[in-house]
Amino acid sequence: MNKTSQRNQLRLALIGLGIFLGICGWSMFNQGYKSVYGIDRWLQIDAIVVESKIETVSMHNQSSNGPSSITGWKPSIVNSHPIGTTCTIYVNPDNPSDAILSRSDKKPSKVLIIVGSLLAIVSIGMLILGALFPWSLKRCSSG
Repeated sequence: MNKTSQRNQLRLALIGLGIFLGICGWSMFNQGYKSVYGIDRWLQIDAIVVESKIETVSMHNQSSNGPSSITGWKPSIVNSHPIGTTCTIYVNPDNPSDAILSRSDKKPSKVLIIVGSLLAIVSIGMLILGALFPWSLKRCSSG
């Protein structure tokens, strides 16, 4: 394989990887943005608490000792919202089954915005490197 074909393969690999990372980054950014900032248009309504429970959550882990399972608990509605009380909730108008007690419940999605933005920046850099720079495969020789 000559140097020109190696250079072209490297360029194509960088461009392809840049496109892939760009699509992944945009997708993550878009999902996070919709989740975090789209919440401002969610409907604020008063609701009556009809159920309060603790949900069992199982997590599975693969370790060097083999698979393991951990059981934990997650409060669905806690003591601060006893059955029969009225509270304000926020409902997604596009998906009414998606409701939260506090707008801050969606803050972990900001990670998607940050990671998606970083991936998009890296992808732009890879596209520029792949498309614009003349890659030289000359090896440095010690003099």
